[in-house]
Amino acid sequence: LIIVWDVQRRCEDFTLRGHSNSVYGLAISGDGNRLVSGSRDNSVKVWDLTRRSEECTLREHEDDVCAVAIATDGKMIVSASDDKTVRIWKVKRQLSDSVIYG
Repeated sequence: LIIVWDVQRRCEDFTLRGHSNSVYGLAISGDGNRLVSGSRDNSVKVWDLTRRSEECTLREHEDDVCAVAIATDGKMIVSASDDKTVRIWKVKRQLSDSVIYG
């Protein structure tokens, strides 16, 4: 469950539902149109904030996703997981392009 707030009005604007467990990390694109979330359900979700809906789910991690970041243009995502990997994703392909093991 992700609650999006309207900062100017100081109230809840809308809710995004999709993760089956706690959300650990959030990042928003530079243009404000995309939100990325990382969760204890081992997934990364990409949300379209203009449509207020899920765009896609990225599922290659094998443990909790504890941190996410998104490029300014919203086309590339980085996620870090308790599975000791960092994955670099191209949103359009919905697959990780690179994996860093640690």
